[in-house]
Amino acid sequence: MSSQVKQALPQLPGAAGTVPSEQAAAAPQSTRLLFIDNLRILLICLVVVQHLAVTYGATGFWYYRDPAQDIFTSTYLTIQNGVGAALANCTVEVIRTAPREPAAWSAPTHRANTPLLSGIGGQAYSISHSGMQLFEQGRINTLMSSTMIDLVSAPIEPGEYRLEVSVTMGGVEIFLPRYVQFTLEGSALAGGRNVHDGSYEGPHIWETTRQKLRYVVNLPEQPPDFAIAPANPERPVRIHFVTHITMGGVDIYRL
Repeated sequence: MSSQVKQALPQLPGAAGTVPSEQAAAAPQSTRLLFIDNLRILLICLVVVQHLAVTYGATGFWYYRDPAQDIFTSTYLTIQNGVGAALANCTVEVIRTAPREPAAWSAPTHRANTPLLSGIGGQAYSISHSGMQLFEQGRINTLMSSTMIDLVSAPIEPGEYRLEVSVTMGGVEIFLPRYVQFTLEGSALAGGRNVHDGSYEGPHIWETTRQKLRYVVNLPEQPPDFAIAPANPERPVRIHFVTHITMGGVDIYRL
């Protein structure tokens, strides 16, 4: 009887000290560099402090300046902003050149989508994970953080779609395949929108896409055929982007 019990225990999913070999092999290996997230938080705090310093006397432009200023405070805050700007530039370079672990590609893998309101930690959306429901989940809000929207890792069904994005003191990056036709509208206060088109910027835009989405999906070294296919007039894919920007930016990358 005791030997039968001992043989049965490893088969129990809740038994202590027993991990099925299939689950152990399938356990995901995270390559996220947490210190990069901390640097992003530091960079956001520096931006806030620098704008406050301009309000109270530092050299620079801001929509409000305190009329009660003196030469000592203005000099101190200007020096502080100079040091902060240098530190911010170094931080941006560290984030931009952060190393990544090479990963073999068989099929796009993904992370689970995060809630529709992004805090300082950031959020990511992928067409490989959500499918066409990505266009049905409402406005995507970004607050003091970054958001990645991957629309390039899987084919998009023909049709017209609308995607609304709100950004406050943050950034949103959207990645599109070549066949997508899109419109861009909305408002921007102390921010802007940029479009990076592979037709003008060359094939290196795919490598840029791979680097920026490396923590969202694993993409092959060469773009898939569907991603670089031209627009099909008989089966068009049109996306209407509506952006609301306050002290932030939206960048769109199309292959």
